[in-house]
Amino acid sequence: MPSSASFPFAFFFVSLVFAKLLHLYIHLRSITAIDFIVYLPTFFLQDVFLACLARLLLRPRRTIPSFVGYILASILTLITFGGASSELGFYYKTGGEIEWIDAGDFVNGEGLNVLVSESSGVLVAALIIIIVSWFTQTLLYRFVGNLISGLGKHIASVAEYLGTKIRPQKHVQHDPKMSSP
Repeated sequence: MPSSASFPFAFFFVSLVFAKLLHLYIHLRSITAIDFIVYLPTFFLQDVFLACLARLLLRPRRTIPSFVGYILASILTLITFGGASSELGFYYKTGGEIEWIDAGDFVNGEGLNVLVSESSGVLVAALIIIIVSWFTQTLLYRFVGNLISGLGKHIASVAEYLGTKIRPQKHVQHDPKMSSP
C-alpha cells in the first residue's frame, strides 16, 4: 500500500531521471564513447545525492523537523517536475534543449503567449511523468529506502571499525616482578 511519501518521492525521482535521460540523449552524438564512460558517474552523482536527500526528507514521521523536511522535499519535487516537464515538452516540440539562462526573455506578454501556445507538449510530458510515478511509487520508494538503509549500515560498520583502529586502546602494563609464574 502506498504511503503518503511514496508518490511525492516517485514524482521527484521519475522527473529527475526523465530529464537526465533526455539530456544524455541530446548530447549522445557530441560526446566520445570514452568520455561518456569516464564522466557518466560524475554526471549522475548529484542526482543520486538529491534522490537520497529527498527520500530521507520524505520519511513519514510525526515531528516538526520531519514536517519541515517534507515541505522542503515537496517544493524540490515541484520545481524538478516543472523543469522536467518543460524540458521534455520543449524537446518534443522543437527537437532542442531549453536554454534556461534565456528564460528571463519570456517574462514579457509576447513571450508568455508563445509559451502558452506551445504548452501541449509540456502537458503531455507532465501527464506521462505523473502516470509513471503513480505506477512505480511503491517500488521506487522501497528500493531507494533499502539502498539508503544498506549504505547506512555499511558506513556505520566502517566507522566502528575505524574507531577501534584510531582510538588508543588502554593497555595495562604488567610488572614482571608482581606477576605469578
